[in-house]
Amino acid sequence: MELKKMIIPSLIGGLGSGFVAALPVINCCNVCCLWVILGGMGAAYLYHREATIQMADGAVVGAFTGIPYAFLTTILYLAIKMLIDVFGITSEYVKFRDPTALFGDVVFAGLNTLVFAVIMFFGHLILGMIFGALGGVIAALIIERKK
Repeated sequence: MELKKMIIPSLIGGLGSGFVAALPVINCCNVCCLWVILGGMGAAYLYHREATIQMADGAVVGAFTGIPYAFLTTILYLAIKMLIDVFGITSEYVKFRDPTALFGDVVFAGLNTLVFAVIMFFGHLILGMIFGALGGVIAALIIERKK
């Protein structure tokens, strides 16, 4: 397991999946964290091009994918939310994605944007690392079978 060789594949997989997962219409296809699983698989494939990969390597590189995924998804979601708030765009999609519209203002009355961003980041981080590791293991199994 070579951690230095895992950095670039993890960044590429995490940033790619984070960007796609944060896009307003495409993120509706994010069933069971599909984008971060694919990001973990992509990171494992890129790592495989540099070194031999085993299941543990796939899990680690996939889990590392969750870190840039969490950062980018949170930042892009908050930026898109601010743009929507500034321009006053409302639609059923926005109401579906906005927790304050879903549960009402009473629940989130004391919850400011910073606290929400921190909670959102750590949720994305935990789920991103778990499902990224799953994607890395799946990719490692596929790569090992092809040998």
